[in-house]
Amino acid sequence: MRTRTSLADVAKELGATRNQVVLAWPLRGKPPVLLALGVSSVSQLDGCLGALDLERDDELRHRLDNA
Repeated sequence: MRTRTSLADVAKELGATRNQVVLAWPLRGKPPVLLALGVSSVSQLDGCLGALDLERDDELRHRLDNA
């Protein structure tokens, strides 16, 4: 349960959904990981694309990595 709480906290701080934070997390890693997505609606695609705009600092990354 600790991971959910940390993920929810980070998402709230960023003004994003938890899914967007989860998608953005590997994109900003070292090395970055590119994900293959499957969506069934334009709204799902829009939600996923929102992950590309998230800016996370090292402190937030550390909190997620250690959750």
